[in-house]
Amino acid sequence: MVESWVAETRVNQDSDAYTKDPDTPIQIRSVGKGKQWVGMASVAFANSTSCLRVELIKYLGDTSGDCGENATCYIF
Repeated sequence: MVESWVAETRVNQDSDAYTKDPDTPIQIRSVGKGKQWVGMASVAFANSTSCLRVELIKYLGDTSGDCGENATCYIF
């Protein structure tokens, strides 16, 4: 479950800020809570349309397995 503003927020995963540190904070719009910040990777993860396991592997830089961008992930 995520707040509705997440669906309206886009993160450019090719930007310098994201590639240097995916946890770079961005300011969010949250009603009644004032200025708040959240990491770019969190927003990108919540908006991802690909396999979330692949997104975690990319974020963590895991190269130990076969799962990659073209892998088929099964959810049980």
